[in-house]
Amino acid sequence: MHGYIEFSGYRSYHVWLFLTEWIPVRFANMFTDRIEEQIVLEDDLTVECFPNKVRLKAGRFGQVLKIPCGIHVRSGRRSCFVDDDGEPVVDIDSFTETIAHYSLAAIPVFQVDNIAVIGNVQVTTQALYMLMQNGVDVSYFSRAGTYLGASTAESARNIFLRFEQYRSFMDEERRLEIARTIVDGKIRNQIDLIRRGKWTGIDHDWHADIDRMEQIRLTLSERKTTQELMGTEGVCSQIYFGAFGKMLKCSFRSDAHIFKGRNRRPPRNPVNIILSLAYTFLTREVCSILEAESFEPYLGFLHGIRYGRKSLALDLVEEFRQPAVDRFVLTMFNRQMISMYDFEDGEENRVVLNEDGYREFCYEYERWMTGRNRVSGESSFRSCMRKQVTAFRRSIQKREPYSTYSMPSGSIEEVV
Repeated sequence: MHGYIEFSGYRSYHVWLFLTEWIPVRFANMFTDRIEEQIVLEDDLTVECFPNKVRLKAGRFGQVLKIPCGIHVRSGRRSCFVDDDGEPVVDIDSFTETIAHYSLAAIPVFQVDNIAVIGNVQVTTQALYMLMQNGVDVSYFSRAGTYLGASTAESARNIFLRFEQYRSFMDEERRLEIARTIVDGKIRNQIDLIRRGKWTGIDHDWHADIDRMEQIRLTLSERKTTQELMGTEGVCSQIYFGAFGKMLKCSFRSDAHIFKGRNRRPPRNPVNIILSLAYTFLTREVCSILEAESFEPYLGFLHGIRYGRKSLALDLVEEFRQPAVDRFVLTMFNRQMISMYDFEDGEENRVVLNEDGYREFCYEYERWMTGRNRVSGESSFRSCMRKQVTAFRRSIQKREPYSTYSMPSGSIEEVV
């Protein structure tokens, strides 16, 4: 892709990319965000990318930009394109004829990890062939965010890993050990996220919540069945989500929209809608990694066996709920990246995510999962998930203890 450099007429330079068709602003933002991640600047230089606003207020104009070859308001000088040597382009008519036009819809397949198809969107057979040949999964979701299925390439060939998985599942002591580790890791992450919260000015005794959860966590060794373990996890989650709601610093249209605890099927307020949607996306990603490693996704150690449920994916999702999803949801609402205007009232007093809100969620979720994970120092949460599945495979094959993912204790980052 070729950019064209223009002197602004004052002190700065512009880099222009010309497209063949109109595209949503958030797609342009995703592209420029990737470019900014690759730029290394000297201390006295800055970079701005335009357009940088994704919404218009009713009855208002969008962002106003100076078009190429315009006049700078401060210097009164006309901007001009420059050649590769930094010299002004004199014959602008001939220059514009050489400008290439590009579309951001063209993305090299090697840069694609997976594709989520949401709602009534068509994918051609030729595209599916190409994606499967390159190992790219295509997941299908309903407009409401319900996971429907996936098109995946054949990759699971390690039958011996499945033998070991079945053997570990049939060994009740080993199965309980793995399940206990999963629950312990989840509770630790819940406690850690509460501890990292910015509690200044909030009337809530979060220290008492942590003390109660620590006391409950210490009783895990006394639990003799997975049902008892899940009961213990449920008690801690109730305490945790009580504190989670206090960490939200956003306004809602009515009391009915305020987060007062976790609910689902269907989620009944904006925060629960985003939590459920993000958990669904996360579960599908973990499931794809498990299947690529040849695990049997329907055989879980904590969640057991239920017809049609990929329980092993739910097992490994537990350790990523707080570090990946819950922090993401707090960031979305507390920084007003999503607001009451992204939701609308549906049937039977339900609240639903509107089309703009859905697009905003997908855009921010992708940025969050592919961006640098500042908490762990990993390149991305997706990298963390792949490493954890690899560690879990090693644990199953060698019958070694498994260590769940957690945010490093040395990190001082607070949750917004």
